Amino acid sequence: SFFMKKDFAEEIEIQISAGIDFFTEIAKLRAVRLLVKRLLDVYEINIPLVITAKTSQYHLGHKDQYTNLLRNTTMGLSAIIAGVDVLEIRPHTLYPDSFSLRLARNIQNLLKEEALMDKVADMSGGSYLVEELTQKLSEKAWEHFQQIEENGGWIKQATEERIKNILQKTHNERVKKAKKNKEIKVGINQFKSP
Repeated sequence: SFFMKKDFAEEIEIQISAGIDFFTEIAKLRAVRLLVKRLLDVYEINIPLVITAKTSQYHLGHKDQYTNLLRNTTMGLSAIIAGVDVLEIRPHTLYPDSFSLRLARNIQNLLKEEALMDKVADMSGGSYLVEELTQKLSEKAWEHFQQIEENGGWIKQATEERIKNILQKTHNERVKKAKKNKEIKVGINQFKSP
């Protein structure tokens, strides 16, 4: 176990990307909180958990960059609805400049000051769709945790590059689906700007 003492840290921060699939991202971020709390309970550790979400640059289109503003807003909104503690909206451009950094900051300000998204404690709580997705993702992730432990643990699997290979395979499958238009991404592979 990597937990040597029960007071090994003052808090745990998990940084995770918020992707473009709105409801799945809400469920994913909620599932992370549930799973980490479950792990902490198993090890009888009572340390505050901070989840930081950053908008994913993986899902941004590079030809029609202003559409990325909408993508970033959607990703940020899903993270807020999921109940993250910290949100970072990344710039909408591949090579950020002062303008794109300002727009990223303004999206956060709009979500907080105009939409008042920071005023509700658990926006998605009780939503059947989100609760069901969260439960399914949590169960699937717990199965993966157990498989990793059965195969020698995280460090062994990372050293043997098994985890890297799984991530690379998933990436390759996503790219293949996008190229064949089997996974629709509006503005990237469907309804592209001329």
